[in-house]
Amino acid sequence: MAYTTATTSRLPGALRRIGGGILDTLIWIANIQTMIDATERLTKLSDADLQARGTTRAAEIQRIFGPRAHY
Repeated sequence: MAYTTATTSRLPGALRRIGGGILDTLIWIANIQTMIDATERLTKLSDADLQARGTTRAAEIQRIFGPRAHY
């Protein structure tokens, strides 16, 4: 009986994690156009412009894409 309870209690947690992952992905997909626009603006800036703003290209990519940036 305790085994059945322990096994079934994991299912809602697993479903919650899967649902959270799907929701996170859908939100990211919805924001892709904003990230593309920001990336296009970034490509138009020179390194001198970025230096004048006190940032780097890598830092801006990290800011635009957040934790999904693999720079």
